[in-house]
Amino acid sequence: MNTAEGVVETIRTGRGISVSISGTWYGAGFDVNKLPFKEGNSIKFVYTEKGIYKNIDLNSVEVVDASEKSAMKPNQEKVAGPEPTFVSTTTSLTRDGYWSKKEEEDKFRSKEIRYEACLTRAIAMVDLLVTSGALSLGANAKKKVEIVENTVEAYTHKFYEEATNARDGAYDAPSSDDLNKDLGEDTNYE
Repeated sequence: MNTAEGVVETIRTGRGISVSISGTWYGAGFDVNKLPFKEGNSIKFVYTEKGIYKNIDLNSVEVVDASEKSAMKPNQEKVAGPEPTFVSTTTSLTRDGYWSKKEEEDKFRSKEIRYEACLTRAIAMVDLLVTSGALSLGANAKKKVEIVENTVEAYTHKFYEEATNARDGAYDAPSSDDLNKDLGEDTNYE
């Protein structure tokens, strides 16, 4: 058995609990509620090594310094109130938390992807209009740029609204009762 001492820098949850202590990662079981320490605490503990893994013996953990000063890290911000308190902005990421965060990121990325697709489609549309002679640019070079930019912007906005409406079901055709009348019956495939 080995002993170590250091400051708990990060507690990460996932398939198990991983704890970074003074730059070294240790396993700490599977239940974050059983940890006798918090991020920022200075602890002393016994750990076992199995291959490349180091696992903390949670029964051996001794919190050397749990003062507010040791628990305060650069990524904490002061909250105004009658008496100064500190709130940590670090988050432990659970499986559900991961998927919630990913869902929010995907919503943002979805808008970016939709915008880029609409911009590409708008550029192709303006190119088609110019080459077919349906959009006249005139002789002034500065005016040509302004006309092309404004037209691309207008079509991008138009296509983006249409794509958003389509995603929200605006163009879905209502189904008639005749199309779905057999869905409740058992089908024999023999």
